[in-house]
Amino acid sequence: MRLALFRSMINAPFPRVIPSIASCSKSFDGVELTLPQLESEADALWECQKRALRVVVRLEPEHAAEAIILLEQLSSLLTENPHSEQVELVTIRAPDSALSDDYAYLRQVMPQGAFFLERHPGVGRSNGKLNAHGNPLPPHIAGVCHELGPGSLSELHEALDTYAPTRIALSFASIFESSGPGVLPAPPSSEGHLSDEWDTVIQGTDIVYASASEGAGVFNKQGCSPSKDLAQIWFWNQVWRAQKLEGAVETYFTCREGLCADVQAEVGVEEMAISVRGSFSRWSRYSC
Repeated sequence: MRLALFRSMINAPFPRVIPSIASCSKSFDGVELTLPQLESEADALWECQKRALRVVVRLEPEHAAEAIILLEQLSSLLTENPHSEQVELVTIRAPDSALSDDYAYLRQVMPQGAFFLERHPGVGRSNGKLNAHGNPLPPHIAGVCHELGPGSLSELHEALDTYAPTRIALSFASIFESSGPGVLPAPPSSEGHLSDEWDTVIQGTDIVYASASEGAGVFNKQGCSPSKDLAQIWFWNQVWRAQKLEGAVETYFTCREGLCADVQAEVGVEEMAISVRGSFSRWSRYSC
């Protein structure tokens, strides 16, 4: 299994994102772009194809009805764009209410996500995951990931358990900040099993993302919180392990910029890329 590393460009100078894309090809496999960036620059996908960069498209709706509209707009854009095969995944940053209101958001948006994937079967098909029978996943399962939160580990577990097969984009910090220090993983049981909550959340994660504010000790060795940093790496390792067991040939990770307030250290995405690749290399060396 290989690591596909994406650089987030959602904060790139708007509307001229193409010059920023050009700087990514040395250290990254792809970029994260928003729908407005793709709409404002028709050549963005062509620029990515020219540089062999794949794309994660991030949607940022304020409510379920807008999420459905944005999926329709993205579908139209991909239908008309000759370079649409560059789009690897779609992530939807759900509104804060997504984990409340009896999951009305997921209930409305998930069928539309499945419909989108049926119209664009190339999205989400590269990682190679298999079902329990060793067959490729149906096209409507993987490719649209929901970035849910803020939410605790138990809230995410309940949402995924209620609306399977919800696929999520997740950072360890989003769980840590909502759940508090008690969410830090305890040593495995004597049988080596995860808790049901951790197992469900990890199994449901298709793409991991992180920024400097989510553990500067991982990225620049200055150490925001040693226990949190170790737990974050533990989380990455568990996601990679679960995906490998599901037959994935690729695993996805997005690097986002940020400032770690604990040490006031600006961490560049290039440094993040080196750290994440190093963590993945060490995990690969010792994984089964």
